[in-house]
Order: sequence, then structure tokens, then C-alpha cells
Amino acid sequence: MARAGKDKSKPAENSVHDSGSGFRRMFSDAANFIARAVGRPWAFSLAALTVVVWAATGPVFGYSDTWQLVINTERPSSPS
Repeated sequence: MARAGKDKSKPAENSVHDSGSGFRRMFSDAANFIARAVGRPWAFSLAALTVVVWAATGPVFGYSDTWQLVINTERPSSPS
């Protein structure tokens, strides 16, 4: 039995998804640029170096909660 009313599968007329190609194009261009940048060897090397430096400083900071928080905060934003 079909429901009466608006079709929920389509975005609203004023939504950002229905704004033509402007927003979608800008978003796609930005996403592609970022994906290419973080997929480069230099980005992986930088992330790996960050982990090595962080691990080496563990004894200096006594493996404290704050020391662990640094890598837990950084890792999700890194490409590796």
C-alpha cells in the first residue's frame, strides 16, 4: 500500500544536494585533492615519522595519559 504525501527518497528542493553542480563540483574537487595529497609517499612518511618520534618520547613523559592522548588525537587525522 503506497503512502500519500511527499516522496522521502528525494532531497528537498532547497537542499545542498539539489543546488546544481556548484556545491557538488566544489566538494568533489576538494575531496579528490585531499585524497591525492594524503595518498602520496611523503604523507605516509610524515605520519610514520610522527609515530616514531612519539614512541621515542614515551620514556621522557613516563608513558603518561597525556602522552597517549597525543597519538590518539593525531592518528585518526593522519593518512596511515
